[in-house]
This record gives sequence, structure tokens and C-alpha cells, in this order.
Amino acid sequence: RADLVVRGGVLRATSITADEVPAAIDELPMLAVLAAFAAGETRISGAGELRVKESDRLAALEQLRPLGVSMEVFADGLVVAGDVDRRLGAGRIDAHGDHRIAMAFAVAGLRSAGLTIADPACVDVSFPGFFERLAALGGRVEAVS
Repeated sequence: RADLVVRGGVLRATSITADEVPAAIDELPMLAVLAAFAAGETRISGAGELRVKESDRLAALEQLRPLGVSMEVFADGLVVAGDVDRRLGAGRIDAHGDHRIAMAFAVAGLRSAGLTIADPACVDVSFPGFFERLAALGGRVEAVS
């Protein structure tokens, strides 16, 4: 047992190396999205496995670029130039049926002019009720047909 004290603060860029990837493989899409809002340049390397998950997650993360994020994607990783004051543009995100991509971009949508996520129901495989929870926490979520 423990007591935790959590405080908000400015996100700072980081480097995630190949030896750290296995323990964080499922969190890397969210970390890549959050890197867009961090101070500095975030690097993820040795993560080629992201290309063969439910989707090619590295390719899917490139959808940050048209929203205004400066980034480079490689065969086994990426580099994201963060900006703590960044607001993303509006756009349509193809989750490619991948729950982690859909959830990562839903969080990105909190700092955007508006994102539409194709196939949002794919999140039910790992987090049924995700969008309801996001809305309950203050996110603006609406279903569109």
C-alpha cells in the first residue's frame, strides 16, 4: 500500500530505447501522441514491432503530421518535435481497426480543433466505455454518422 501525490506539470521530451520498448510496447502510441505536447524532441527507437501489431502503428501515428506535428517516422521508431503550447488542427483519423490508435488520437483530440475517428468501436476490445469515461472527465465526445 502507498499514498500517491499527483501534480500536473509541463510534459518533457524523452528517449525510449530498444531495451525499454518491450515493457512499453502497448503504451508507445499514446506516448508518441503525448510527445507532440512535450517540451523538446522525443525519440522512440527499436520499436519495429509496432509495424506488426493490430495495424502498422508507426504508419498510423504519421497522421499527426497533417494535424500540425513535425515528426519523422523510421522503420523502427520515430522522432516527434514537441510544443507545450501546441493545438492540433482538425482532421479525420483512420484507426485502422486498432484500439490503441483510436484511444491515442482521442486523447490528442482534447487539444485539437476537432478530430473525427473512423471506427471508434474498435476500442471496445480493450476498454469498453472508453469514450463515455473520456466525456465524464470533461472531454467533448460526440457520435457522428
